[in-house]
Amino acid sequence: TRLDAKSQIKFLDLAATALKDELLGFHLAQSCDLRLMGLLYYVLASSETLEEALRQGTRYSAIVNEGMAPKYRDAGDVSIGLEYVGISRTSDRHQAECTMVTLVRTFRQLVNRRLPLIGVRLSHRRSGDTSELKNFFGCDVTFGADVDEMAFSKSIKELPVVNADPYLNELLIKYCDQAIADRSTKRSSFGLSVENAVALLLPHG
Repeated sequence: TRLDAKSQIKFLDLAATALKDELLGFHLAQSCDLRLMGLLYYVLASSETLEEALRQGTRYSAIVNEGMAPKYRDAGDVSIGLEYVGISRTSDRHQAECTMVTLVRTFRQLVNRRLPLIGVRLSHRRSGDTSELKNFFGCDVTFGADVDEMAFSKSIKELPVVNADPYLNELLIKYCDQAIADRSTKRSSFGLSVENAVALLLPHG
């Protein structure tokens, strides 16, 4: 079932409380199959370089989640910021951490290397042991920051994507543009139909 972003945040909060897991979003992001992102994942995986994947990922992120918008910044270091659209950032912890971890896992999988980060900043606050997050990102994680952002060395931009396919990428971008255009005019089933159909037709190996 497709849930809106506000409902996703509430659901994860309730589940974390029931499961007594203060890092539920982080744990979920570590075990999920990245291909479940559907069309968006295959656009990234068919890009030629990591920079191209980052730019396309931020452009088409609404296909997966319309309430959270990643922002790509290239000013010295490379950074990915996370902005909330139409929902309150203060209500979220687990969804933000889940999204950040999923993005990092995706980038690492695309180039088949660990890609340690320079730094991670999250605007929500946490107390207690956060060593799991630090170990995963490979850097310090700052909570209570003024932004949600993770920074990489600029050297990652030219890294080749291991399964790049420019012909497939060009085709999928057309579907992405159609899905985004459809969502901007009305919430119909067309975008989801395209997304699901392409995900089913493409190989999962």
